[in-house]
Amino acid sequence: MTKKGITISREDKEIQEAIKKLALARMKKIPEHIKVSIGSGEYTSKELVENIEDESQLGKQIIEMQINFVRDMAQGKIHTDE
Repeated sequence: MTKKGITISREDKEIQEAIKKLALARMKKIPEHIKVSIGSGEYTSKELVENIEDESQLGKQIIEMQINFVRDMAQGKIHTDE
């Protein structure tokens, strides 16, 4: 499979799908009455989920934020035992 001239392996595609599922699961856990600010907009969890599912520009930003969050957690940048 290619994307903008770049070959994407099946393994990479599976990783991308797993990351998308993780982002969806995290956004679905946000209570409906809470709005999340991203850029200059405020979004409900339902709107965030829809954007991820549609793979809109906002959805891609959300996925990237989740990747960074998980990476920072794994590196101990977010939670310490202090």
